Amino acid sequence: MKRFLRKAYAAIPFKQPVFELLRKHVDLPMCIYQHLHFRGVFKVRIDEQSSFRLHSYGDIVENELFWSGFNGVWEAKSLQAWRMLVGTVKGSILDVGANTGVYSIAAAALNPSAQIIAFEPVTRIADRLEANAELNGRAIRIVRAAVSDRTGIATIYDSTEANNYTASLEPAYNPAATQQYDVPILRLDDFLAKNGDISTVELIKLDIETHEAAALAGMQQLLRRNLPAIIVEILDEAVANAVQQQIEKLNFRIFGIDETHGLRPLQQLQPMGDQNWNNLLCTAERFCSAGLARLLDVRAH
Repeated sequence: MKRFLRKAYAAIPFKQPVFELLRKHVDLPMCIYQHLHFRGVFKVRIDEQSSFRLHSYGDIVENELFWSGFNGVWEAKSLQAWRMLVGTVKGSILDVGANTGVYSIAAAALNPSAQIIAFEPVTRIADRLEANAELNGRAIRIVRAAVSDRTGIATIYDSTEANNYTASLEPAYNPAATQQYDVPILRLDDFLAKNGDISTVELIKLDIETHEAAALAGMQQLLRRNLPAIIVEILDEAVANAVQQQIEKLNFRIFGIDETHGLRPLQQLQPMGDQNWNNLLCTAERFCSAGLARLLDVRAH
C-alpha cells in the first residue's frame, strides 16, 4: 500500500508551482509540509544579496530548505554561523562530508573569491553535489574521497537509498547498512602537501558520521598552522571525547550550537541533544572578526 501511495503521489502533476504559491501565502507547520515534497529546481535565498539554487529529489534537507528557508528549521544557527564565517575568508573553505552541497554552494554564493573544496565519497551523492554546483555555475572543487587519518582505501557502510545520511567509515554507526564497498580515503595533510595550489584553509565543515576524530587526526599540521574555524558534528559522548583529544592543545574556543537558540559556550565538546548535532570550534580572533557574538544563546548568560 505504501509503495502504491508513493507512486500515486509522484504522479501528481504541477506540485512545485502549487507549493511555490502555497508557501508565499501560508505558513505551514512542519508536520504538514514534511509530506509536501517534489522533484525540481528551487531557489534558496540566504540574505538580500545572496542566493543559490538546488535540485530537489524529495529528500528531507531540500524539503526543509524549500519550506522554511536558509534560516528556518534545518541547521538554522549552524548555517547562520557558516554565513558569517564564510564572509571573513580570504583563502580556502573545506566541506568534509559535503553530501549534496548545501554548505559548499552557500559558501560559493556568499564569497565567490574563496577557494572551496568539497569531499564526498559516495558516488551517487557526489553526482548530485556536482549537479548542484553546475546548476549555480560555481567553481567548487569536488573530491570524490572520504577524509580520514590515512591515505589509501577503506570500506564504507551504506544503504541502497538514493540519498541518505548514514553512510560511514565506522561500521558500528550503521549496523543496518545494506551495502558496503571500498572508497578512496585521504589524510588532509597529505592532500594539501600534494596540492600546492590550495591557499590557507580558514574554515571547515566536518560531518562524517562519527568518523570526525580520525579526520582531525589526519589534519594536525593544518590545524596547528592555520587554526581554521570548524563546524563539527558531534553525535555522542564517544565522538565528543575523541574529537576533544585531537584539539586539546589548540587555542580553540568551543560552542555548542542550539539550532533554535544559538551558540552556547562550553568547556569541552559535547552532544547538544535532540536535533542539535553541531559544535563550533574557533579562535577568539575568528569569533570576533565574524561577529559571532550576535548568535550567542542569551539563555546561557
